Amino acid sequence: MMPILILAEDHDPTVDRVVAALRERGAEPFRANTAWFPQRLSVAAELDDEA
Repeated sequence: MMPILILAEDHDPTVDRVVAALRERGAEPFRANTAWFPQRLSVAAELDDEA
């Protein structure tokens, strides 16, 4: 299963429950706070025609 990107604040109880539910279903959520950019978070992307 592909990782799921979740953009949310560090302290968001609703998102905490969503992340827990996704993990229970075997998903791989990656939670990131946009406030981390660019000090703690960098972004790189690549387009792939085979997907």
